[in-house]
Amino acid sequence: MAAGFSCRDVAGELNMALGTVKSWKQRQKKIEARLPAPVVAKIVPADDEPIDDDLAGRQAEYVDRLSRTAVRFARFVDQLDGEAVTRNADKILKCDRTSRAALKLDNDRPMPVINLAVLCGGNSPARAAQAAILDDDGPLPSLTRPRLPAEAESD
Repeated sequence: MAAGFSCRDVAGELNMALGTVKSWKQRQKKIEARLPAPVVAKIVPADDEPIDDDLAGRQAEYVDRLSRTAVRFARFVDQLDGEAVTRNADKILKCDRTSRAALKLDNDRPMPVINLAVLCGGNSPARAAQAAILDDDGPLPSLTRPRLPAEAESD
């Protein structure tokens, strides 16, 4: 039960039958027995190895260490059987993305440049057609779909 409390104390505090509290306790034990052992997060230990003061040195060391880790990861995945690969596909995909970035396997694509002057101005065929329609004194063309003869008769 709660740390330091007996079943009798909890039952008295909650004003419940002692048997109910004991059954809760047994059910909780069964649930906890089925759960995997808790994962203890490891904190990166501090080391006495000096770290470069300049950004370029830090980046070079990071890329070097992460690229070596990426190769070790690839060797590990290579040893897995098909079922294990399928079972761990999400984790492998996440690690693969990081590994590909560390090894610089993905092409660095430049940002596309869009020339707004070309898109918004100039003498495009559509703009010329629009200007011809607006210069004409006649009615503007309909933007709706033309009616079929059967539809026109029903009105």
